[in-house]
This record gives sequence, C-alpha cells and structure tokens, in this order.
Amino acid sequence: MEAGMMVKYRIVPADIAALYGVSDTRTVPLCPSCADEAHEWYHKRVSTLTYDNGIKRFRARSPTEMVRECECALSSFAHYQRERRKKPH
Repeated sequence: MEAGMMVKYRIVPADIAALYGVSDTRTVPLCPSCADEAHEWYHKRVSTLTYDNGIKRFRARSPTEMVRECECALSSFAHYQRERRKKPH
C-alpha cells in the first residue's frame, strides 16, 4: 500500500446500517492502520443495547440512537488518537 494512502471509513459501519435500516453513508478519511484500529474500537465500545431506567431493563437501541452511538465512538477514538500523538515515545 502506498505511503499516505487513505481509506474512507464509514461513521456508521455497513453491518450496523443494514441491521438498523440506516442510510447514513458519511465517511471520514483514515490511514489503513487507523481504520483497522477504529474498527476494533467500535467493536469494543458500540453496543446495540441500552439500559432504560423507565422500564428497568435493557432494550435495543433505536436507529437514531445507534447513529449517535457510532458518532460518539468515532469522536472518542479521534480524541484518543490526538492524545496519543501528544505523548513522547
């Protein structure tokens, strides 16, 4: 792969978009290794369930909640990457 090559990374991964019927196709450019790391980040942090205090149990997230969950995961990943770059090696 060429140095400096970027890939389009979907903010809402295709599997989640298909499962929830979400047509959100926004992308961000990431290097291939960052895209792999972001995928692992999502896998560990994005949940299809949420605890609902009103009914006192877990329930499936709505499509809107899933988009927000994915946006938050990407935002926290970007923050993590920025902080990691600041630290001396």
